[in-house]
Amino acid sequence: MNPHNPQEEQNQAAELAKQIAKRKLRKTAGRVAKKAGKVAARVLLHAASALVKSLLSFLGAIGLPYLLIILGTLFLLLMIYLGTTMLFSSGEEGLSPEAEELRTYIIEQADGTVDMSQEEQIPYRVPHELIIAALQIYDSTKHGKTEKQAVKIMAEKLAPTFKYDEYKGHHETKRTTCIEGECSTSTSKENFTINPLVFVEAWDRTYTAIYEPYTTDWVTSRDTDTRTKKVPRKDKEGNIIPGEFTEIQVSVVTTTQTRSHTFLPSETIKEDYTYFDRILSDVPFDYGQQDKLTVEALYQSTGGFIRYKEWLTGDSIVGFPGTVMPGAGVPSEFMQYYLEAEKRYGVDWYFLAAIHYVETGFSTHPTMVSSVGAEGHVQFMPCTWTGWSYPSCKGTNGGANIPLDVRYDPAMIQKYGGLGVDGNNNGIASPWEIEDAVFSAAKLLDYNGFSTNIDRAIFSYNRADWYVKKVKDAAYRFRDGATYGGDGSVAEVGKVWIGRSVYVWGGGRTASDIAAGRFDCSAFVHWAFKQVGIDLGPLASTTTQSLNKLGKAISFSDARPGDILFFDTDGRRDGHVGIYMGNGKWIGSQGSTGVAIVDMNNSYWKAAFKGHVRRIIE
Repeated sequence: MNPHNPQEEQNQAAELAKQIAKRKLRKTAGRVAKKAGKVAARVLLHAASALVKSLLSFLGAIGLPYLLIILGTLFLLLMIYLGTTMLFSSGEEGLSPEAEELRTYIIEQADGTVDMSQEEQIPYRVPHELIIAALQIYDSTKHGKTEKQAVKIMAEKLAPTFKYDEYKGHHETKRTTCIEGECSTSTSKENFTINPLVFVEAWDRTYTAIYEPYTTDWVTSRDTDTRTKKVPRKDKEGNIIPGEFTEIQVSVVTTTQTRSHTFLPSETIKEDYTYFDRILSDVPFDYGQQDKLTVEALYQSTGGFIRYKEWLTGDSIVGFPGTVMPGAGVPSEFMQYYLEAEKRYGVDWYFLAAIHYVETGFSTHPTMVSSVGAEGHVQFMPCTWTGWSYPSCKGTNGGANIPLDVRYDPAMIQKYGGLGVDGNNNGIASPWEIEDAVFSAAKLLDYNGFSTNIDRAIFSYNRADWYVKKVKDAAYRFRDGATYGGDGSVAEVGKVWIGRSVYVWGGGRTASDIAAGRFDCSAFVHWAFKQVGIDLGPLASTTTQSLNKLGKAISFSDARPGDILFFDTDGRRDGHVGIYMGNGKWIGSQGSTGVAIVDMNNSYWKAAFKGHVRRIIE
């Protein structure tokens, strides 16, 4: 046994950490000096030096292993990257002329990714902060392109593509003029053309708009005026005097009706970081997965919104605690197997359903055996099922002739390192048994890194890009078509989202948002009532201002679980809504917490509550 010497271990750890710090700080300081000027470099170096000493002293004093000291030092270096990114992104004082020139160049390139004179394109501009974040870990000496060249390449490659279309409509006008009971009507039509944006492919999302004809309601206006009218003059007996006239004032009422025959869009926005992922993986960057996640973190430090990691992992909803009812196209008899496999292997049920669908059309293939020998409900090659270390598998495509008593024996599969699973615990692991097949598909995806890179995991199932796309398209279609519900009363049903939801303004109005727990306050209330069979109206148009007219107003002293509470926030009457749970508690989707239970005595909400309570359920 080696004797343990804490002091010696501390000294060795400190020295090792210092060496790492010196190398890293020297490189980082050089970059900082180049980009942010000597003043910023000195500040960062002094701060880094002080923090390294403090961290080493603290960790060494409590006797932690040197690995933790190294980790602490690396964490410190990450803080330097973050500080440099924020300084360079904000353009605060301290940038050298050279650094300011580079920053200006980056902004110019970012602005050039869209037509800044077109208002609808500006939201898709490549953020200059993103380019700066990517540049933080770029090494021009290694990749052969200067920083400016790298900036230009990134801006050009990430620039969005836009597609416009042309639609022709017209305004219709009816004008009726009535003078002393006599009316006449005229009609007119004014043509117009619109050229709306119908498709965008940007670095972080795609936008699609389908325009359908729409006729507005008639808008009526009425105008009353007077007009001079010549009438024959009459004598005292009421007889017309020939050739003589007099002028009188008469009332003229003009009624104008207008409507437009136009087009309204049905819009779809889908998160998609394909551009971002592909460009940073390609030359001159050659960034690995961890590098791209670092870029994401650095960009987030500037306040930028990015969900690359969530996109990479499919916005997983593994372990959803409520009920999941499949939509059209997914046979309900298979759901229990998908959900059980999801629970065991952490692979979302809808990806397992998609594999099942793509491979055998949900087990409707005539033979369930492919031309290359893959077999069963989700098409496993014998060697993948039993294990590639089985002797006859060497030098084959996986279609080796393995005796059935070996192929489907869980002990033999374990011996040869196969992926076959006895999902129903009947002592046989067979691709012809649906439980076994689904569990084995989940195990294969999990084995190939599904939790960190879905595309790579699916690619391992069938090594073709078209296959990955087909499976993902089906998976998201199945996910978005399902119904995700909770159990219990309207006041309790929302508890399933506590700790696994996020507040998104305008969120909760699509199946994918609901599946991922993205709600704003009114959509959450709508969802909760829907779970107990009460429809609060069209989801797309649900707002606090539509909810505050439903049911009947009651006093808070009479409130009971299930009533809805309104709060005045951001200077707006009834700007927030939640569901009363009783005992001075309510549940809602809040900006800082997502779905959470709140005490009525919370100082912020207590001040915002003005007593507006409505009862939907009698």
